[in-house]
Amino acid sequence: RGKDYAINECTAPVRTVTSTVMCENGDLVSVKTKNPIPKDKIFEAMSIINKTVAKLPISVGDIIIEDLFGSPLVATQDKK
Repeated sequence: RGKDYAINECTAPVRTVTSTVMCENGDLVSVKTKNPIPKDKIFEAMSIINKTVAKLPISVGDIIIEDLFGSPLVATQDKK
């Protein structure tokens, strides 16, 4: 596993992104990418996340953004 990780880290690094998204009532809901995304797309992903407004109610696992550079962005907390 270490060798594969090292090769991937040098050739195509990826990261799981965690952040928050504004809800329509002004609250924040925590979110994360379900799968890692390319490291060089993190700033662009954050720009998209910061412009997103989620509709309530939200449950853990709800998809907030369907495709964020190959991964859904999902809620990690409930909001009513």
